[in-house]
Amino acid sequence: MLKTNVVKEQIIDMIQSDSYTSGQRLPSEPQMAESFSVSRETLLEAFKTACSGRSLVCKTRSWYVCDGAPSCHSKSLGPAILYW
Repeated sequence: MLKTNVVKEQIIDMIQSDSYTSGQRLPSEPQMAESFSVSRETLLEAFKTACSGRSLVCKTRSWYVCDGAPSCHSKSLGPAILYW
């Protein structure tokens, strides 16, 4: 299995297990990449390929868990909204 897919599954598991809740900021990309022992590029690809019932919102270079509510998305300052 590709590293990207492994990381994607681990991130989804963390969100589904409520390790992170709606509105919560995820650790920085460098911190998450280090914790998964992957490059930032691999981590970002994992975010981009993830799909499920929850979402991530990129705001000013930080990633947040979003419950999909319009109010959550309207606060987005960044270009990327990723659903899974």
